[in-house]
Amino acid sequence: MPDSIAGVKNDALTNEPVTPIADWKKVREDGFNMKLPSGKVARIKRTLSLVTAMQNGTIPNPLNSIVTELLEGRRKNLDVRSMDDEQRVAFMDLITNEIPSIFVQPRVELVPHGENPATWEPADPDAISIADVGWEDRSFAYSFAQGGPASLEMFQQATAAMEAMADVPAVPPLSESDPVDS
Repeated sequence: MPDSIAGVKNDALTNEPVTPIADWKKVREDGFNMKLPSGKVARIKRTLSLVTAMQNGTIPNPLNSIVTELLEGRRKNLDVRSMDDEQRVAFMDLITNEIPSIFVQPRVELVPHGENPATWEPADPDAISIADVGWEDRSFAYSFAQGGPASLEMFQQATAAMEAMADVPAVPPLSESDPVDS
């Protein structure tokens, strides 16, 4: 083996065997325990869900141009401070909708449309409602799932967005009897 390769630190070169495939997949599939800002510990996995969401077409419309710029390298991060209110709300929805795929334990379920988040409980006693996961924990977990420790800066930006939205009134859930605009 050569002593060095241009652009690679000498200590990065090794004669060690290649890491087994199962070890590569373990963190992505099984996740690992992480202490969240609330002090609670959850088993979190990296999902790379922003890329997956783009491929599946589940990125909310107000974020399409931003995510496209990000994936094409024309934007460095999802800087929520540069988003308008509609984009911030869409970003918060994106994070919320991805949490069930990020949390391994406890398992998290989204509140079904029309149900009251304050009172709805999952049928599975081993699951919690998304309403049980505070915004700070959601954005922290999402940031980590997107890119690990280096992307936790996004957590700080998402928290800033939430603070910026503090004066936006909450929208109560729709009930079956509420009229829906067509």
